[in-house]
Amino acid sequence: MRDTREVKEIALLAAAATVVAVPAAAAAPLVPPFIQGLVAKRAGATAYVPTRAPLRYAYASYTWAGARRALTIRLVDRRYANRAAHTITFTARAFRGDCARGNEKGFQVDGNRTYSANGLAWRCLNGVKLSAAGQNLPEVALAQVVASAKRVRL
Repeated sequence: MRDTREVKEIALLAAAATVVAVPAAAAAPLVPPFIQGLVAKRAGATAYVPTRAPLRYAYASYTWAGARRALTIRLVDRRYANRAAHTITFTARAFRGDCARGNEKGFQVDGNRTYSANGLAWRCLNGVKLSAAGQNLPEVALAQVVASAKRVRL
């Protein structure tokens, strides 16, 4: 009888922990859903957004350059007054050619092959080159941003 009561208590504690963990797992996306909708409508095949960023970096803005068919998303660490020095610029643009060209150091991040050189990390996916650049960050952090990119669909 005593063992049954202990098992029930453990089960209740486990269930309570699960309920508390669910909101954390359902955290808001890095790029707000409304912005993702705008990106999907404007960028079409190049509508990719990052889903991960370094600690304390958050979505700041996006631009769509229709003539160049290039999408740019900026992520910023707002703790710093000089935000330019703490900004990641994520870009998605149409691309044909050798994606590995210019590579100095490659990374395998979350199963995705990424390339990097001179403070820039990139990968190619379905005719789109995804790249991330930013000062004061190691290339592996930029590679994580690029590797996290997902296509936005309406």
